[in-house]
Amino acid sequence: MLARFSNLALLPILLGFGAPLSAQSKPTKANFERAIAAWLGSDAHEAAKRSAAVEATLAGGKAAMRHLGGIAKKVTPTTAEGTRAEILIRDVALGYLDRESNSGMFYAGQYEALDPLQPAIGRMFLQLVIETPDWFPDNLRVSVVPALRDLFPEAPTEAQREDLREIAIDEDHEPANLRWALACALAEWGDRSLVEPRLRELEESAGKRQNGDELYFVHQLAFLHYQLREYGTAAKVWLEYLRGREAIDSVPPPLDYYNAACSLSLSGRIKDALAELERCATRQVSDEVDESQRVERKLFDHDPELRAVRPTKKFRELVKRAFPPEEGSGR
Repeated sequence: MLARFSNLALLPILLGFGAPLSAQSKPTKANFERAIAAWLGSDAHEAAKRSAAVEATLAGGKAAMRHLGGIAKKVTPTTAEGTRAEILIRDVALGYLDRESNSGMFYAGQYEALDPLQPAIGRMFLQLVIETPDWFPDNLRVSVVPALRDLFPEAPTEAQREDLREIAIDEDHEPANLRWALACALAEWGDRSLVEPRLRELEESAGKRQNGDELYFVHQLAFLHYQLREYGTAAKVWLEYLRGREAIDSVPPPLDYYNAACSLSLSGRIKDALAELERCATRQVSDEVDESQRVERKLFDHDPELRAVRPTKKFRELVKRAFPPEEGSGR
């Protein structure tokens, strides 16, 4: 799906990298062992080696994460090398957070690549939310919550969950987006007490026939089930919303069809997902659709939520329909 998180682009500057990571040249995967070794054996103030190690690790993907995680388990934390390993793990995690939060996508499993850096990385992310250090902006804590959900599939400790719950119910001091993100995380870990009232409210409003006005609540309910990673229910509600809009001659934008297709794909309903993507493609090229409601090509090409439908011939045909070659481009 399309991302809706705060921009983290200032993190590299806060960490002393200089330019944002995405603006620097990325080393090849083969360089990560050498770059990491250079940083671990350097003076702690050598910012260039530190930055190079972060870039190489991020570019190296899962193999680099496993390599760094293996080093972290071997070094002695109280030594200079151990301290530099800890710094590198922190910087890599924040660089990854920066990259993914600004990728234009969000999906379950987006932060699983950081798992080789556990348990250090999980502790650090929990601290960013619960005991936020001065260098980490408060308004960026919400962007950490999806990483917590991926890194703690079996849930944090009871004490940690209670700390997170205290933040989630603190209406006087905590922003609404952070409180809701934590409510959804807690629901995934077994505590649905903070999401159930909203679910009941939306279900009640969605069930009232109001000349189509109730479809707003159906839309909100579909997205809520998606946030809770209840993809089968989300898919069902998305279809109710879309068919309802069409029945009153209020055709939804392509982004709504796309989001429905994601939930259908994730719940294994391949034919239905392709049917909604076909409707998405038709609306995508309509002159009546505002540019802000169109779907970016990179989502069709890379969104993991469409992994199940992407190999089909039908999907490839729909991509061509949704993104026809520009006149005179030759593509």
